[in-house]
Formats: sequence, structure tokens, C-alpha cells
Amino acid sequence: MATTRPYRCVSFRKWACLESCATESHLDCDLHRCRWNLFNLNSSDANYGMATSLSPYVPTLRGCVWARVVALLRLATWAFRSADPRGTGVTELFDTSNNMLLVFWQARQSWTSLSNHTTFTVAKVPVGASVLSVYAWDGLRHTTPFQGSTVTVSGLAGNETYAFLLHGPALTHTPHLLPQSCESYG
Repeated sequence: MATTRPYRCVSFRKWACLESCATESHLDCDLHRCRWNLFNLNSSDANYGMATSLSPYVPTLRGCVWARVVALLRLATWAFRSADPRGTGVTELFDTSNNMLLVFWQARQSWTSLSNHTTFTVAKVPVGASVLSVYAWDGLRHTTPFQGSTVTVSGLAGNETYAFLLHGPALTHTPHLLPQSCESYG
């Protein structure tokens, strides 16, 4: 098991910053490494722009995905359980006080060494977790109750990045912090 480190920052682009925080020898993540400008306009930065307008702020689809990720990260005080960005493409965060586990999997052809991109198994489920919520770029895909120390998700589309949130029944929804313009994206 990897050494756990507190969550400090996150980068949407391949989770590079998040994963480097987990694998570095020091505890604090250099916030300068987490450069993802939410205020880059896609008209001036076609690759990484996250907004179409700044006043009022109107995010691109990429900006809406980022907002969904932030909503998941705001649920708890996360620590790293493991990070394997260049192998399996899986990063695991956990919160022992709430018995929650958040797993990100980049189920994309060259981003994961796992051969099946439509099925994923989460092992070592926290005690007390009994609900699996599956998220993708367009938000919550489905929620399923489960029992046991492992849970397998099948029927995934593949070629996407997924977030699997394992939690207890008391968590009924994620915080709503999406800009109104994101509602049309899913």
C-alpha cells in the first residue's frame, strides 16, 4: 500500500498533479504544478481553455467536467491510498472518518494497462460503504447498493475516465456547485 498523503491540489489533465502529489517524497504538493486556468478562454487557448466567456462566467464542457470533479473532492478530507498513473491509470483516495473511497480510472487505450476497459473491480472497500456511485464526464451515471469487500462495475463504455465513489447510505447527493450553463451538458 502506498504511503498516504493529504489531498492538496488536483489537475484535470490526466490527474498529473494529483498523482504526482501521491508519489513524491514530500507531503505538500507544489501548487504551481496545479496550473489549470479556469479562466482561459477557449478562443485564445483552443486546447485548454475552460471558458467561453468570463463575464458572466460560462464554462466549456471541459470546465463543467472540472466542476464535477471538484464537487466530488469537496465531499471529504481525502488522503491517498494509491496512485498508479503510468500503469493501471488508477488513483484511489480515501476518507477514514466517513468510510468513503473515491477511485479514478482512466479507461483509455494508452492510459491504462488493464486489458478490459468495460469492467472495473474495486478491492478493499471501506467498512460501512454499501453504495457505489459511478461518475463520468457527464455526471452521475448510476448508483448501486452492494455488499462485501469488493465490488465490480460492468457495462462501462470504455475510452473514458471514470470516478467511482463508494460510500454509506447517509450520503444522498454530491454538493451542487455546477454553473447553470453546465446543466445542458448532462
